[in-house]
Amino acid sequence: MKTNEQILREIQAAKYKTNNVLHFIISLITAGLWIPVWFLVAQRNASKRASIINETSTFSKVFIILVAVAAVFIFIGIML
Repeated sequence: MKTNEQILREIQAAKYKTNNVLHFIISLITAGLWIPVWFLVAQRNASKRASIINETSTFSKVFIILVAVAAVFIFIGIML
């Protein structure tokens, strides 16, 4: 059972979720120029969430997402 403090931390951490769909669409529109901004926002949000929830190794989750996005852009580039 979660304590009130744990629930409060989860609510506070929810404010720092990255809207990956929005960033992906902006990256498509800008032909990939938005990806560095996306990376910085995702890294900052992951860091803030980790400090609130006391998680470790959130960078690996962000890195996996960015590798997947890069693979999609490479695939799109090959198909064109």
